[in-house]
Amino acid sequence: RPAPARPTEPGALRAVLRDPGAWLGFWMHFSGQFSNHVVVLLWGFAFIVEGQGRTSGEASALLTLNVVAAVVAGPLVGLLVGRRPGSRTPLALGTSVAIALAWLAVAVPTTPVPLGVLAAFVVVIAVGGPTSLVAFDVARSCTPPSRLGTATGFVNTGGFVGALVTMLLVGVVLDQVSDARDLDAFRSAFAWVALPWTVGVVAMLVTRRQARRAHPGLVV
Repeated sequence: RPAPARPTEPGALRAVLRDPGAWLGFWMHFSGQFSNHVVVLLWGFAFIVEGQGRTSGEASALLTLNVVAAVVAGPLVGLLVGRRPGSRTPLALGTSVAIALAWLAVAVPTTPVPLGVLAAFVVVIAVGGPTSLVAFDVARSCTPPSRLGTATGFVNTGGFVGALVTMLLVGVVLDQVSDARDLDAFRSAFAWVALPWTVGVVAMLVTRRQARRAHPGLVV
């Protein structure tokens, strides 16, 4: 029989943007991913070496540990949400809280922290990566197959939007506060991580409630 008609791309995008379930996925991806991208893709190496006074070898080892932690966490996250779909938003929120505590552990002290604290920091933010991918499962639960691709693409922008905004904020603050990238400069710059973190967590709470109303029976 003929394939079912699919909506045009503009119509699909409008429908996705009106769906609070898609926005819940967006903010879950945003909140889980952005910290890890900020550290791994741009500012982590400089912070560890210039801010914390570690060697380049130690910085490389910590970033490698970050990757290993994400690889280990991925199957565990998948197993949990596969068995308990209702854990998806609590897991995302809990991971966000853990990430916030990890940031505080390295950004609040006025002197360099022990290597073990840095190791814990990169492990915790790494878990945000696999956790953020739960957002795609949320989008699938809320979206008809005819526009699932559009919803998935939209959700996937969340973490990258958050990362790009935060990278820019950190860079601007570093330029403003000091010519040298010392620990005090990084502490001032990383304080701005609180802004996207707060936006993401509040948005998750709001869109979760809206998604439940829009999709009766949805378990998130």
